[in-house]
Amino acid sequence: MSPATQAALVLLVTLIVLLSGAPVEFGLGALPIAFVVLFQGFDALHGAVAPFYAGRKDLTLVTIPTIVRM
Repeated sequence: MSPATQAALVLLVTLIVLLSGAPVEFGLGALPIAFVVLFQGFDALHGAVAPFYAGRKDLTLVTIPTIVRM
């Protein structure tokens, strides 16, 4: 699949999910995972998830969403 076709597919599916009435955070959270699996396979998820687990050790990043919500 060409990069232009992939970009068009990502744009179309993102717009459909956002206009369907689904909560934005769930739609935009699930779409990248689905597209990584679709375009690169399940093995690519390890590389995508590992930085999140490493970032959980740094507690200074916890304050940013807290301040934004306040």
